[in-house]
Amino acid sequence: MRHFLIAALAAGAMLAPAQAADLREFKGDFQLADGRTLSIVGNALQLAALLGDQPAVALVAAGPAEFVSRDGALRLRFTQHANGLVSAVTVVAPPPPRRE
Repeated sequence: MRHFLIAALAAGAMLAPAQAADLREFKGDFQLADGRTLSIVGNALQLAALLGDQPAVALVAAGPAEFVSRDGALRLRFTQHANGLVSAVTVVAPPPPRRE
């Protein structure tokens, strides 16, 4: 099992979505700062996130190393190096609801 510490959130521009052939690079288990393990599972065409005993959440590419759940409630940013190695993930909290 691969364990990685949660990465610091890095600012960056939105880039082209990840290619299907590259999705396998994001699979694995990532140790979050709070001690929980985030598992990324799937195949070359689809990824899903598993956290604790919660149901799997399907992920959609939102950038070359960024994925979001279909409902937008979960956003993940991966640290991916030029050689394709993924070394960390950051769970980005969704923005708070707007009050009117």
